[in-house]
Amino acid sequence: MTSAERHPILELGDLGFDGGAHVLVRLALDEATGPVEVRGAHPDLLPQLRAWCTMTGNGFRPGGPEGTIATISSGGVTAARWRSAERAGSPRIGEVVEHPPAEWGLATRGVFIERGGPVPTFALDDKDELWSDDAARLYDKALAGQWDPAVEVPWEAPRHPDPAIEGAVVQVMTYLVENEIAALVVPARFLGR
Repeated sequence: MTSAERHPILELGDLGFDGGAHVLVRLALDEATGPVEVRGAHPDLLPQLRAWCTMTGNGFRPGGPEGTIATISSGGVTAARWRSAERAGSPRIGEVVEHPPAEWGLATRGVFIERGGPVPTFALDDKDELWSDDAARLYDKALAGQWDPAVEVPWEAPRHPDPAIEGAVVQVMTYLVENEIAALVVPARFLGR
């Protein structure tokens, strides 16, 4: 490859995926029209990058020109999953859909929804039966009295140095979040009846 054919270079320095390198890698792939050379000095960067590329469906080739630990390329998997996605209405006040499709489930207004998810059934699903123009004020009032994790959680607490322990905590928290979503969906089905 000639110097004119060099790919864009992403220099991560000492940053690893545990410090947010994946965000920069994702941005570099999104902005690039082709492969990206990744450089960095973090001792775990190469296996982290390889695992991330495998998990996200992106191309990974170790090595490269001097200083490059790997060359990565977009596999198109992330973009493909949103190709047939549909926006769940509009997030703007006053633009509430009269009769939303069941495929939207309990999605927040305005978000993109992937195809292929479960289709819940709600007995009440018309705006005239459920919506109140006072909803925004009621929501703001409820939000003001809600528990605030920014204040209540000691975020300065040290993280566990073992990545396996940190991964286990993430897995447990994911499980808890999934259960909270189920705790929302199941009562919501009864609520509509």
